[in-house]
Amino acid sequence: GNNHTKPKKKNVAHYITMLKTRIGLTNTAASALAKAATIATRYSAVRLQGFAVGSTGAMNGVENQILDYQVQLFRVLRWTSTAFAIKFVARWLLRRRKEAEATMKSGEGNNDDLPEVHASAAGLKALCCCLAADGIEDLRRACGGHGYLMSSGIAPLEADFKGPNTTAEGDYVVLALQTARFLLKMVDVARAGDVGALPGTTTIFARLADPNFVPSRGDGRPVPPHDLVAALTGTEERGAATARQYLSELFAYRSLVRCSRMSHAYKASLERARRAGSSDPVKTAREQNARVLQTGALAHVRYFMLSKFFSEVEQVPPGPERLVCHRVAVFFALSQIANGGNGWAGILTQAECDAADLAAQHECVRAKAE
Repeated sequence: GNNHTKPKKKNVAHYITMLKTRIGLTNTAASALAKAATIATRYSAVRLQGFAVGSTGAMNGVENQILDYQVQLFRVLRWTSTAFAIKFVARWLLRRRKEAEATMKSGEGNNDDLPEVHASAAGLKALCCCLAADGIEDLRRACGGHGYLMSSGIAPLEADFKGPNTTAEGDYVVLALQTARFLLKMVDVARAGDVGALPGTTTIFARLADPNFVPSRGDGRPVPPHDLVAALTGTEERGAATARQYLSELFAYRSLVRCSRMSHAYKASLERARRAGSSDPVKTAREQNARVLQTGALAHVRYFMLSKFFSEVEQVPPGPERLVCHRVAVFFALSQIANGGNGWAGILTQAECDAADLAAQHECVRAKAE
């Protein structure tokens, strides 16, 4: 019940201390990836390769920017949107940490969500640093032979970032499993019916209080807008809000399915270990389900990341700036789907996957034209 979620006052300082380091590393990941995206975008705009359609093919014929090639454009936009996503969630975490510090000093306010923020920050540090490392390397390769030169700026960035930042403050797998342990507790809280004790983004588990609610069979699956491609690429504010809501619900549903599944698997292993007389059934169950726990945790962290990205977008006053931020946020979500993997199996229909891919392609064309 509440013991899982309400931090003791003496623990608030501990949570804040850990948050400082993890927020700092997450912010560093955003900055490093943004630098790589800037270098790769500039290179892709300047570098010409391949004669344009209709060109004579002569030595002085018109050549394509490599940014004209769809795969190159998608790679650049994918990692640019990811850099923004990491930056926005780091900004949200920094603001929440400062609020927690003020609450701790004044004794007024509520810090009940700190365990959830702390557990999510563990997974976020792991995910964001690995996303940045992978993104920097992909962008370096997108610069061809020039990206291999130290003078490019992107080659040393890749080497300098990945080692210390993906390793410091915890390994990718270990931190994801720390997040998973917290999420297992929250699923138990929800199934016990104590939904009022669910903090932050774990409120999506409230539906599990109903024993007849089974997300893996499709219960609670969000219904897509009638014209999904149009909804995902719309620029009118009401339609943009609909797109954000649908994508947020979709990422939340994936988390619900994966976390429910990991809980069932863990509980079954725990019961078997106890019946077998294991000296440490909890450790046995965790080890037997480590991959499922990691998958569930990262699905929830991706939902946390997108939900905070969207909430930050909604803080921007209505107008052109907000629309740009919205399009970047939606493209980040679409790139997560269109890139495949990431636990989408059984969550989306083929038609929905195709719609996400078409919407991403539409945004690539529109962004290049602008």
